[in-house]
Amino acid sequence: MLDKEKCVQLLLDNFFIRRDVVAARQQWRDRRSGEWISRPRPVMPGEFLENLVAFHVYGPDGRKAPPLNYVNSKTGALVADGRGFDRLGAYAVAPDNTSGWLCLDFDGPSHPLPLGDPMATMLACLERCRA
Repeated sequence: MLDKEKCVQLLLDNFFIRRDVVAARQQWRDRRSGEWISRPRPVMPGEFLENLVAFHVYGPDGRKAPPLNYVNSKTGALVADGRGFDRLGAYAVAPDNTSGWLCLDFDGPSHPLPLGDPMATMLACLERCRA
């Protein structure tokens, strides 16, 4: 099993095609309705990319999350949000429209909309890609 530092480096080297923007999922309570909202937000990591990935891998472990720098959709201002996040995602498509990886998801019985036979579907897809 890889140690956490190697996991961070593996993710940075192989999945973070874009270093200028990542997707961080945050949860917050809507001030008007009181309901909890959970959604990804494009974040400009700047110098904090490695810290953001480490926080994603390690979890909080009593540490404060690195700041999430994003553009406020209403004001257009850059905001540094310190509320933390629970997931971090990488964008697969680079600014030059290339991609270093592809992810296909074949959902099984635990998914709300499962495939009838996820394994057969995945194998058929693999054969189609090989062809």
